[in-house]
Amino acid sequence: MNPVDIGKLRIIIESELPSVERQLLHADAFATGCFLYKSGAKAAGRKLCYGVLDSLGFEKRRTYFSQILEALDGNEDLFASEIWPHAEINELFKSKCDV
Repeated sequence: MNPVDIGKLRIIIESELPSVERQLLHADAFATGCFLYKSGAKAAGRKLCYGVLDSLGFEKRRTYFSQILEALDGNEDLFASEIWPHAEINELFKSKCDV
């Protein structure tokens, strides 16, 4: 179930952040939030995801960003992979989330 196009978030990150390093930092932080959420640290994971969205202008994208947060449960793997973080971040899902 993926009612939210997370690719749009990736495009926002790529188009609005000036350097590849900052883009990857945001993608890694968002994917790590997804991992924490899936691992059972739901409050911490949601806060980290929200922090990324807030740094990208949550208020001017309230509807879309709220949809992302509402759809997080059950879409953690998909959201993390679609945001294109470092491979090491996606490996967390394979090695630690078989719960």
